[in-house]
Amino acid sequence: MLDNLIQKSGALAVAVGLAFGVGTAVLGTDANTGAERLLAHAADHHKKGGDYLPITRIQPMYPKRALAEGIGGYVILEFTVSKDGTVAGDTIKVLEAKPEGYFEASVKKAAAQFQYKPKTKDGVAQDTKGVRYRFHFSLGDD
Repeated sequence: MLDNLIQKSGALAVAVGLAFGVGTAVLGTDANTGAERLLAHAADHHKKGGDYLPITRIQPMYPKRALAEGIGGYVILEFTVSKDGTVAGDTIKVLEAKPEGYFEASVKKAAAQFQYKPKTKDGVAQDTKGVRYRFHFSLGDD
């Protein structure tokens, strides 16, 4: 799966991991040396076994109602990364949302489109339950 994604993409979205939540950086064609090292590391990591790695993160749409009312906030989701690297929509759960009722639908839709290099053990892909991601919404002045 990782090899197919690499071959089909001119730029690879690579996630920069944090203990809780993840930001995204894009490596383009002018960063080939760094991208090649990162991809070689990911391929080696996959062969030996290891934890899941984010490949693609989709930014949620800022809900119109929240925008019109000038509201920012955050949502924390928990989900399962399947052994094929996708996030099954039925596993996405809202753990916390502040304020409630504004951002939950938007972040669930975005998270359902995330792609991962799945966790492996002895070269066999595994499901990873309990993955958490925090989405922040800000209008820039809060």
